Amino acid sequence: MAADPTSRPDLRVYLAVPDAHRERAAWALEALLARARIPNWRLVEGDEDVDLALPADAAQWDFVADREPDAERDPLAFTFWWLARVEEQLAPEDAFDEHGRFRFERSASARAPHAVPVDELAERIATDTGLARAPHADGEPTWRVVATHDIDLPLRWTRVGRRRALRSIRNDLRAGRIFPALRTTLAYVAGLLPGRDPWDNFAAITDLERAEGAESTSYLLVGRHAPEDGDAELHDRGRSWIGSERGAALGDRVGLHGSYTASDTPGRLAAELAELGARTGASHPDHRFHYLRHRPVDAWPLLASSGLRSDASLGFAEQPGFRAGTAHPYRAWGHEAGAPLDLVVIPLVLMDATFDDRYLDLRDRRMRRDICMAVLDVVRRHGGCASVLVHNDRLCARGDDGWTRLYRELLRHVRSQGGRACTAAEAAARYRDRLPDWRLGA
Repeated sequence: MAADPTSRPDLRVYLAVPDAHRERAAWALEALLARARIPNWRLVEGDEDVDLALPADAAQWDFVADREPDAERDPLAFTFWWLARVEEQLAPEDAFDEHGRFRFERSASARAPHAVPVDELAERIATDTGLARAPHADGEPTWRVVATHDIDLPLRWTRVGRRRALRSIRNDLRAGRIFPALRTTLAYVAGLLPGRDPWDNFAAITDLERAEGAESTSYLLVGRHAPEDGDAELHDRGRSWIGSERGAALGDRVGLHGSYTASDTPGRLAAELAELGARTGASHPDHRFHYLRHRPVDAWPLLASSGLRSDASLGFAEQPGFRAGTAHPYRAWGHEAGAPLDLVVIPLVLMDATFDDRYLDLRDRRMRRDICMAVLDVVRRHGGCASVLVHNDRLCARGDDGWTRLYRELLRHVRSQGGRACTAAEAAARYRDRLPDWRLGA
């Protein structure tokens, strides 16, 4: 039986930073020690006995655009820069795409897409100082993947959906992609027959996951305020997907998919959360933005004030990887308040749409698989917990382009390597368990 980590004495930590940076430094330290599985620690003054004192350099807290702090001179400034997304806060407008998303090519991550410098720093500190980590409990997974689905398209065969399919067939034929065109044609013909819509497939996805010992979170899009949010018929008919009986039964397996403009329209996010609750008869405090459209520095306080407990939007649309330099969750930082927020950020490291022609344009299924496995291996090696996204319209339906098979392989790989595919709610709860009570205001 593993020892109870709560019975261990507190690690005494001294912060040698000026008072002006103390709160930010303590938040960065919180994240580093959580990664090192050290849940019990407290801050002490310099004249007390100290177990850990990290290098400090006030100059490293004078952040400038396009330059990260020196991790050796001040590891907490380095950690803060990555996790609080100072890089994006200071970035010029041309560093963001037409949807207002931070461009991968303009990020520090572009130098090494699969690097996790924050996690590597945490592990180096723990090793160099001989810090005792809390052991994993018997049978506890050593890493986690938050399996997620964005329900942008709860139904395929609306009027707009049929036009979308015909355009897809036309474009594939023009590009010489015969087999994709044939798959879509067969699906289109089958859709003319009476029967269940192929994208109304929550039960089939759930059965697939249960067979692999997995759970997931599905983010539901309930707001329609821009063309990117979908057509009116889709939203109207899709209400049946999240009726009160089904929604209440799903509980923590459902979250809100904030609409395209929810991140920059006051009051919209809270209204959509209330609407989702009204439709389902339940509370769903986990979240991801549609199109991943948000700027974290501005959106995190909005999410926290709306009563959401987790957000899984922090990833790149155009590239798999680790946008905040970590494969672990962490608490969001409120720049204006100068304090941590009651919101757990779950990094998004893989998304099916990234492989589409608008981004990587990678159709080779073996290459897709190799990239996905490489990213998951980073999460595994660092004992992390990160999110992967496969949309419902890619799963358990005709013409899935191999995603159902790949998703099943990913889930099997996670379990075979000592991990667990879990919900966003579980991930957020597990991260909070790694923090001392005093950091959570208890």
